[in-house]
Amino acid sequence: MNQESSNPMKQVPVSERALFQRIQRALQAEGRGEVLKQCRPTSRWFNDLGRYYGVDSNNRISFAHKDLEELAKEMKVLQPWEVYEPSKPVLHVEYAHAHKIFNLCGVLGPALAGIHQDQILPSDITKLLQQSRELVLLLEGTTQS
Repeated sequence: MNQESSNPMKQVPVSERALFQRIQRALQAEGRGEVLKQCRPTSRWFNDLGRYYGVDSNNRISFAHKDLEELAKEMKVLQPWEVYEPSKPVLHVEYAHAHKIFNLCGVLGPALAGIHQDQILPSDITKLLQQSRELVLLLEGTTQS
């Protein structure tokens, strides 16, 4: 029995940023002027474009709602021994609530410094939930007027 065939292939993790850059380079090499873009979840265009979309040289949408891993496989920039490792999960907040949450974060003090209004990590949410009933209601979608 061949030892190589009995051992499974070791998977090498590839970060979201690395995969994004590989796709960018592959699109550039094709020479059609397409560029991969990333849409923020708080953008009003997120529902129309999805997380990843492409634009052509005239800044027109060439593709939308693309899964990064699937696109990488289509373009053959993710090898069989590589596995996509997405970034840390981020709480996606409705656009209308992002500004209010950002303001609450500013009020809650220096312990929460560095939080951006569109990307709140789960560990930051724990701190927020302990300090603000209003924020809990906002995140649950049950804000009181």
